Amino acid sequence: MRHHYVPEFLLRAWGDTTRDKKVEAFRLGLPNAPSKRWSPKATGYEHNLYALTEPSVAGVSQQDVETEFLQRVDSDAAVILEKINTSGLSCLTQSDCFVWVYFLLSLRARTPEAVHLINTVGPQHLKTSLNESPEEYDARSEAFDPPTLEHWTERYFPGLIENFGIVSLDKLVLNPRVARILMGMTWWLWNFEGQKNHLLLSDRPCIFTAQFDKPDLAIALPIGPSKAFVMTKSERVANSIRSVRHQDLLMRINESSLNQAHNRVYALDRSPHRFICNRLAEQSSGLDPNDIQ
Repeated sequence: MRHHYVPEFLLRAWGDTTRDKKVEAFRLGLPNAPSKRWSPKATGYEHNLYALTEPSVAGVSQQDVETEFLQRVDSDAAVILEKINTSGLSCLTQSDCFVWVYFLLSLRARTPEAVHLINTVGPQHLKTSLNESPEEYDARSEAFDPPTLEHWTERYFPGLIENFGIVSLDKLVLNPRVARILMGMTWWLWNFEGQKNHLLLSDRPCIFTAQFDKPDLAIALPIGPSKAFVMTKSERVANSIRSVRHQDLLMRINESSLNQAHNRVYALDRSPHRFICNRLAEQSSGLDPNDIQ
């Protein structure tokens, strides 16, 4: 099953504006960054990225993380994006804002490298927790019980330890503390219509400039070829963004998208090819490109 770590509805914001309804996908790991046109459905995914290793684990079916969680997150966020494009940020309710915040957090947590990390750390964390107080288990267990709580868990909840990370993905995304931080930031919608260039979309779409507890945190998400959603935490960063010309801000967002991309960057057409090749050359030479700040 295709699991999109780049949401299909987000890719369609570019594809729907082109004649063939496709996006130009540049391959960053190959010489001269070759590109090919793909439909939003046919790119930005891995097969069974969020699938469990068993048909069912502790009542969770193999594809539930994708079909019951992430697809719902994307479906709800697509509605919010339509509202933003139609009426701007002022029309959003508090409930809408939470939906959008959790969507942004999902973009950070659902990347292939993030999934690999939680699939590595999650089982280790659970094993450590299960083996913290063996004397308590010994005191309560019967003679026919498994020797440890870890073995008991494997017997009665097969696959839970191995899949604990991915099963817990929703709790990682739906983090109330982090959500409150983002809800308290200043939200911006930047329109770049009329500019010579257009925004790129990375295969790691959302730009986070710092950790959530840092005062200079800024978050940027291109939501179309001429629109970007931006959040700022400090007035210093807000003033810095205000002082930048639209064309320069667009360029900085594109540079940040390119910096954090892993394999692909998406565009309307091949027009950004020279920009992409030049920035990749700067990266390989050790130059420090500008970020959004």
